[in-house]
Amino acid sequence: MSMLKKSGYKALVLVEDIGLLVIAVSTVIAMSFEIGFMIKAMNVTLADLLLLFIYLEVLAMVGIYLKSGKLPVRMPLYIAIVALARYMILDMKNLDTL
Repeated sequence: MSMLKKSGYKALVLVEDIGLLVIAVSTVIAMSFEIGFMIKAMNVTLADLLLLFIYLEVLAMVGIYLKSGKLPVRMPLYIAIVALARYMILDMKNLDTL
């Protein structure tokens, strides 16, 4: 039974590492697309900067998790706060007075 537990744990760690790699690569690709859009438009807005900050926070969170094996609660909170600020900045302009 001990061998089964060890094999299961190794399999879970492998799946977890693959998932983190997918998240990191996807974040880098999304970041490069966003930078490409900014270069093409020749314009940088506050919403673009906040989105890039969210991408950096995701990468930092993946890095911290890989380094320590623990996910600090403050990292997802930072991402949520910046995402909420970005949402408020972008979508509050489009709301009417009602």
